Parts: sequence; structure tokens; C-alpha cells
Amino acid sequence: MPDISELKFVPANYRVRLYLSVDLSGSTAFKNSSSGQSRQQNSAPHWVTVFQQFYSDFPALFGREFQKQANGSIGSDGCPKLWKAVGDELVFCGTVSNQKACIVALNSFIRTLYVYRKRLLDEDVDLNVKGAGWLAAFPEPNRTVQLRTVAGAPELHSASEALELAADKSPFDYDFLGKAIDTGFRVASRSEPERFVLSVQLARL
Repeated sequence: MPDISELKFVPANYRVRLYLSVDLSGSTAFKNSSSGQSRQQNSAPHWVTVFQQFYSDFPALFGREFQKQANGSIGSDGCPKLWKAVGDELVFCGTVSNQKACIVALNSFIRTLYVYRKRLLDEDVDLNVKGAGWLAAFPEPNRTVQLRTVAGAPELHSASEALELAADKSPFDYDFLGKAIDTGFRVASRSEPERFVLSVQLARL
């Protein structure tokens, strides 16, 4: 990969990012239940432990499942990385350069949903998971915005390849704005434990 600082003024190449969302279903009721509020000695309520495990275990399971399914047909595309953690929802994103890479990421994510759902059931945790997926193109019509900067690091210009490469590497430090992102979250709001939902573009792909 080229030095990002050398790409400071190079216009961004076209790229498509896949977004995958997982949400804990039934979380409000669980937090207020006797099981969710239970404590062992001086520990935090049970629901806090369950959520902490979700934040760490789901991404790890997803990464391992992706590696199991990955093959030469996906090129250099890697497993989508965590972009946002919002309450009981985790959103991942990653670039997809071909149809096979998109399918591997999607299948791996859905498989992880099944595995995590079974874990919750086996541990008698009254929660479920639901998921969604969508696509967005950059640097047009959607845009990448830098949220955090490191002291001494070069300024990354909007729609530059340096900015997009940095966001590919560490999406947690960036935000993604545009109609496709707004549509994706609206699509995700329609998901249910028994229904994984996809945007029209992802379904057609």
C-alpha cells in the first residue's frame, strides 16, 4: 500500500463499501428483567456483562467465520471492520471489489448471526439478534468525513485517495455520509430476528 501522505492531493478512486448491521433484539426488556438486573456479589448487572461480551465476541466470531469462507476469488478484500457501536447495535463496513467478495462477507455475517443466536439460547439469555446489509459508493455520491486526527499527521482532503485509504484501514475514526447511508439505516430498521433485510442494490448483486 502506498504511503498515505504521498496521496494527499490524489483524487479518490471509485470504491463500493458493504455495510452490515447487527442489533440485539429484546434488549430493553432484558435490561429491566430480573435476569438482566441480577448481580453476582459486587459485580455489574448481568445485562452489562452480556453487552460487553456482545461488543467483543461478535466481531471476533465474524472475523473467524470470514477467514473460514475466504478464498482466492475475493482478491485482496478483507473482512468488514467495526465502524460504529451504537447502544445495542454494531455496524461493520468494508470495501468490496467484486461480487464474490460481497457474497463471502454477507454469508459469513449471516452465519455469525446464527452462531451468536444459538449461544444466547444455550446460555439462557433472553435476547436475539437481527441483521441488515446495504451498499454505498464513494467518493460520489456519498462522502467520507474524518472524525479524529492524530497530532502531526497530514491533513486528509475530502474525496482524496489518502482519506479513503485511511477510512478503509480504520473506519471507526471516520463517518460516512450520503443518501445510501441514510437509506441503509432505514432498511436496517425493518430487520427482525427471523428476517435479514437487504437494500435493493445488495439484493440485486
